[in-house]
Amino acid sequence: MKNRILTDALREVRRTRGRFLSLFLLSALAVAFLAGLRSTAPDMESAADRYFDACQLMDLRVLSTLGLTDEDLTYLASVDGVSYVEGGYSVDAVIHGAERELVVKVHSLTEGVNRPRLRSGRLPAGPGECAVEPALLDALGLELGDSIVLDTGDGDYADALDDTPRTIVGVVDSPLYISQERGTSTLGTGKAEAFLLLPPSAFDLDAYTEAWLLADGAAGLLCYGDGYEALLDGLTDRVEALGEARAGLRKDQVLRQAMGELALAQETLDRESADARRELDDAWDTLTDARA
Repeated sequence: MKNRILTDALREVRRTRGRFLSLFLLSALAVAFLAGLRSTAPDMESAADRYFDACQLMDLRVLSTLGLTDEDLTYLASVDGVSYVEGGYSVDAVIHGAERELVVKVHSLTEGVNRPRLRSGRLPAGPGECAVEPALLDALGLELGDSIVLDTGDGDYADALDDTPRTIVGVVDSPLYISQERGTSTLGTGKAEAFLLLPPSAFDLDAYTEAWLLADGAAGLLCYGDGYEALLDGLTDRVEALGEARAGLRKDQVLRQAMGELALAQETLDRESADARRELDDAWDTLTDARA
């Protein structure tokens, strides 16, 4: 029976050879297409993970309404599971080009985390230099060696950057941005369109605007895997618990600093008021003598 079925199948194939080859090719293409789809996502995730590890992309970003101090960074470094901590600055700014305005994200260069990939030129060495992404050059028609002025507006970070022209010395990619989106902004149109990097010395801020954390053991895990998510969930819970304890201390510190500045200003006011009153009394005595 098996031989008869096989013989009949072979005869059918020979009689309809063209149809059989067509069906065979269509099935092969479908299988190849499905295999490609199933392997594309894992390959892309693996490539992204290698890129992130090479650039040492942060595992957690810590923000605070009142900013972060060096003492906060020390406490963050002591959290179980944290292998590295570095503070950074980030503000929004507007570049007024010859033909258009461009809202940009301005980040400080970091040493051990979020390392940019240099495309051309070099990284900035002083506050008068900057590195930009290619989209910024294309949008404003600029090139290496040109200068830009950053306008931080009238908000909370109005004085974070001065209006010194900054020379473009490098073109970079950042692991913080892997898509075309650059986030929202309170300036301009409300949408950031590019980013640039400045040395930390270019920022005039009393506290860090953010802290970047690397998790112990995270580099050996696929960043899109369940193991990585579980590791970060546990670390996030521990960091949030620390944040609840440090938030009140940071508030008290800011209040003490403000009250100290207020007391100093009041002391200055009292002293200058006494001097002014003394001068006024002396002038009145002089006027009385002159009348006499």
